[in-house]
Amino acid sequence: MRQGETLHLTLQDGNSKAYVNQAEGCESASGDCIDYKLSGYFPRHGLILLQIGHYEGVEWMLVRLDGGEETKILAPPHYSPREKFLVSVCWSDGPSSCGNGIDIVATQPDKTTPDWHYRPPANGYELFELAGWDGDERVKLTVTFHVGRDLKTRPAWVDFTDGRWRLKMPKEYRRPAPAAWMRTRH
Repeated sequence: MRQGETLHLTLQDGNSKAYVNQAEGCESASGDCIDYKLSGYFPRHGLILLQIGHYEGVEWMLVRLDGGEETKILAPPHYSPREKFLVSVCWSDGPSSCGNGIDIVATQPDKTTPDWHYRPPANGYELFELAGWDGDERVKLTVTFHVGRDLKTRPAWVDFTDGRWRLKMPKEYRRPAPAAWMRTRH
């Protein structure tokens, strides 16, 4: 329910969570700007999707109605074929978009399958796009990256094996060397 600048979510146990907009600064870059909107509802799994708007850009958050647990993700998610998982993939070349990376969240609270979040290294260049699911345990992607001065787009994927998610990059991809400040020993 929305009351003015406050979005109220009623949890399954009767408790509620309140998300209060901060309108100051939404018209200009001065001050904080937060605008909460109900964007999606996954009734079978008791999940709410909130869009959190800022002066430049948005972020997304899943809220579990069984206990109020919040999980931030990069973009609206997509179900796996049997609805066991949600995947969120977004790429951005700039600071004011959705971010850059991959999020995988189990639709049912499950301690044996933890949520998985991947963000490319700060000194690297990896832009991911969702290509779809291949069953419930493989996310198909494309990734754009540098090979020398050229940009290449190739298939990549994330597999669930041995109880965890693992990103598989193309053979041509080379991880960037750590920045100089990361190589020094203290």
